[in-house]
Amino acid sequence: MNQFDLGRVRAVVAEGSPMIRQGVRNALYGMGFREVVDTGLLTTAHQLCEETRADLLIINSDLEKSDSSFLIRELRGTRLGEDPFVVVVSLLPIADAEHVRRVVDSGADDLLLIPFAPEQLCSRLQSLITRRKPFVITHDYIGPDRRKTPRAGLGTGPSARQMRAPNPVAARAGGMPPERYRHQVETARAEIRTRRVGSLAFYVRREGRELLALGRDGHDLPEDLVQRMFRLEQVVEELVELSGTALDLGELVRLCTAIRTTGRKAPFADVEKLHGQTEAISARFGGI
Repeated sequence: MNQFDLGRVRAVVAEGSPMIRQGVRNALYGMGFREVVDTGLLTTAHQLCEETRADLLIINSDLEKSDSSFLIRELRGTRLGEDPFVVVVSLLPIADAEHVRRVVDSGADDLLLIPFAPEQLCSRLQSLITRRKPFVITHDYIGPDRRKTPRAGLGTGPSARQMRAPNPVAARAGGMPPERYRHQVETARAEIRTRRVGSLAFYVRREGRELLALGRDGHDLPEDLVQRMFRLEQVVEELVELSGTALDLGELVRLCTAIRTTGRKAPFADVEKLHGQTEAISARFGGI
């Protein structure tokens, strides 16, 4: 067994404040990290994640006054870089509840409120190296399982199960052969894809049935109906893309557009037809 050596680990620090950036570098250096690249630019952070095989990302959640949580979501969703399991610590300049929730929902491993002591960062990183939380995959989230209890409507779906996430920091520091870690990542990526397809199909089924039940009981459709129709279209498109299945979505799109246009008083006939589409799609991809 090779000696545990953080000097092998590749870290990216994306923070707008030169003083904080240097403080993070110093803390990492004190822990034994040696391969550290830093930037104050969001575009450079994105490029580094795309072009380098980073093991650790420490990033300000409001880098250049822009929400950087989208970058974490891209990583976790396998749309950025080669490894969706990069260990991510998000630095929060504000404790606003909505901002914190957005960062949590992006899939970051941990959050640190600025200002913080170097010892805090080191303690969090030690925990992430040795006791990283398992991941969960839902229709709108990929990342560490933060639930103390299952979220409403989630416990009966395929997305509630945990999966063990590869840990690139522990792997590289422990001297795991690169080909072995790559195999772990490829296997886990395939599992993400499978679980994601199942959770998206489950969401499509649930959405169609919920709208049908409201319409059948004579209730008005939800206030957020427009957003839900847009989201339904996006979910089905992602489902088709992930599965690599050819599927004509013309009728679904037409119905979503019609319901958005008529709003909460949409004809029940349209809701019934939409339900038929969602049932067929979810059944096709195992959502029932």
